[in-house]
Amino acid sequence: MHNEEKRFKLTKLLYFGEILPLFGKKKVQESQPSPEIPLYREYQVKGATTGLEICNLNGEDAIVTGSLDSRGLTAISPDGDLLWNFDTGATVYSVAVGRFDNETMVFAGSNAKVFALSPEGKKHWEFQMPATKSKIYGGFAQVAKVEADMLKQYGTNDVYHIATGKLDNEGVIVAMAGAEYFYEGAQVIAKNGQLIRSMKKKTLGIQIPINTFGGMMDISSKGDAILMIALQAKTAYGFSPDLQAFSLDGKVIHKTKVDVDPIKVGSGKTRYFEGGRQDKSRGKIKAGWFGDKPVAVIGLDVGGRSVVAVDLNGKQLWKYETAAKGDINAGVTDVAIGQMTGAPVVIAGTIDGKVHLISAEGQMIKSRMYESNIANVAYGKIKNRDAFAVGTFNGKIYVYLI
Repeated sequence: MHNEEKRFKLTKLLYFGEILPLFGKKKVQESQPSPEIPLYREYQVKGATTGLEICNLNGEDAIVTGSLDSRGLTAISPDGDLLWNFDTGATVYSVAVGRFDNETMVFAGSNAKVFALSPEGKKHWEFQMPATKSKIYGGFAQVAKVEADMLKQYGTNDVYHIATGKLDNEGVIVAMAGAEYFYEGAQVIAKNGQLIRSMKKKTLGIQIPINTFGGMMDISSKGDAILMIALQAKTAYGFSPDLQAFSLDGKVIHKTKVDVDPIKVGSGKTRYFEGGRQDKSRGKIKAGWFGDKPVAVIGLDVGGRSVVAVDLNGKQLWKYETAAKGDINAGVTDVAIGQMTGAPVVIAGTIDGKVHLISAEGQMIKSRMYESNIANVAYGKIKNRDAFAVGTFNGKIYVYLI
């Protein structure tokens, strides 16, 4: 396909905005040095980004995204050329990229399925998420559906989180879905699309699904566990949750108490949501490395206004506050771990439209306000340079080169 044809097709999805000079203004509390971070390019998609990744597809830098008011997944070059579209038949509510046997694979959660795509956007396989058959859980599932419709929390009835990584030296995909799929727990899928197991544990002689708070889970960067903020009653009532590391057979390897300034559900206080409760009301766990130290970074979205870094050997490293105490509009919607000038950096976006760049020591490097709620953040490489992207509720994507 010629570049002119690609650009013509892309105009249905994207347009370029004005390039901004700097990533935010310097604040007194910033750590030093504080580099200027120019915006490389701005794009527009159809509605809030529902997933965002920077990756390399067969030697070509790419930005992969889903959006609320479009159908399927889109990959574009950093300069705006359309690489491919893949039609899943419905809205894509989660996106992930993994590397298996030296091939990059792109994953999309849509229509209660996980789709695995080649770097060219061709389908490798699709996996149907199992629905619960239990009468008890089936009743809960119907309540969850009604609540999701009332609150307009997008993706709550679908595959709203996908993580990729290695467990016991094998590449795996872990997916979580809502409503009637929620009560089957997270699904661990092999790189060929076959089910390895559903994440359940035996209690009183029966298998109970291990469910997560807001679908918050990732695969440990140590390759030995699935990390979850497991759903607990105490979390909903304002108590600090536990980060739990589960083995593949559902056993808890260890727990770490997470100090995140949780907000009590039903507090009666007003929270800011653009377009009502359509925003992605769930946080994020992201596993990675600070140098040679395996870590996880956590944000609880509406549940709290802090970003927490945890050493995967069981110790909390720091807590970064996104706003003043009592500000319940600064919940952390997404986090990513990357590099800036050779040092680890945490990227965090909040409901009230702010992105924070945080050092491995928990100090602010830079922050910036946006005109809309932050839906997604991502880190990767573009033109062999560190890059990060920000996706907002009004459908903007901003890409920065460091």
